[in-house]
Amino acid sequence: ASAAGFARFAVVDGESTTSQREAVLRDLRDEPGQPSSIDLVFATSAFGLGIDVADVRTVVHACVPESIDRYYQEVGRGGRDGRPMISLVLPTRPDEDVATGISTPRLLTAERARDRWAAMVQVAETLGPDTLRVPLTTVPTNLDHHTDYNERWNLFTISLMARSGALAWDFSLNELQTDSGRAFDDRGWLTVRVLRGDHQSEQFWNDVVESVRASMVARSKDGLGALRTALAGHQCTGELVALNYSISSPAEFQSVCLPSCGGCAYCRRT
Repeated sequence: ASAAGFARFAVVDGESTTSQREAVLRDLRDEPGQPSSIDLVFATSAFGLGIDVADVRTVVHACVPESIDRYYQEVGRGGRDGRPMISLVLPTRPDEDVATGISTPRLLTAERARDRWAAMVQVAETLGPDTLRVPLTTVPTNLDHHTDYNERWNLFTISLMARSGALAWDFSLNELQTDSGRAFDDRGWLTVRVLRGDHQSEQFWNDVVESVRASMVARSKDGLGALRTALAGHQCTGELVALNYSISSPAEFQSVCLPSCGGCAYCRRT
C-alpha cells in the first residue's frame, strides 16, 4: 500500500484484537472536531460485521463472496449515509475455487448428527416434561476429547434439529433461580424444548433430518449461483438481492422485497 502511494491506511484481520479493531473504526470516522486519520482499510470479514461508518464511498471485494448474502453484507458497509457508493469486485481465477469450497458447507451426515444428539441427551439435565438442558461440550463416541470445533458441531446438530421441527431453543435460562435455590448459568449449555417424541428414532433422522440437511446444502449452492449471475451481468443485481430476501413460506411470514439498483453491470448494458 505504501509503495502505491497510500499513506493513511490500516490492516484488520482475524488476528487483530478487539481494541485494535475499535481503534481503526475510530480513526476511520470523520467527525466534527476529530477528522479521520485513515483513508483505506485492508480487511478480512473479521472487520465487517457491525461496523457503522456513515461515509464509506467505495468497497473493493478482493475475492469472490461465497453467496449473494455475503456480497450484500459487504456492500452494506458503504453508503450508509444514503449517498452513492461504488462496489468493485476484483476476483482472480483461484478465488472462484475458494468461493465454491466455502459455499459447499461440510455438514454433518444425519448419522453423525444423530450420534452427537444421543450423546447430549444421555448427559442432559431434565428441567421439565419436555425441556432439556444439554451441554455443548459433550463428546460423541467417535472422539476422544472436547475442542472448540466439537462444540461448533454440537451447536450445528441442535440447529439442524430445530430446523427439522424436533426442538425449539428460542429462550435462555441464564442465571435462572430454581425452586431449589440453584442458579442455572447457560454458558456452554443450551436449553431446548423437545417437540417430537421420535427425536431419536432412525426413521426421523433418515427421512426428516437428512432432507433438511440436503436443502441447506442446496441453498448454499444457490446463493453462489445467484452471485455468479450478478457478476456476469446476466440479471440485475438488485433483482437477485430482492429475490434472495423475499419469503414464500410459511404463509404467515410471506413478504416481497422490492428491487433497487444503482447501476449494476446488467442495467448499465441494457
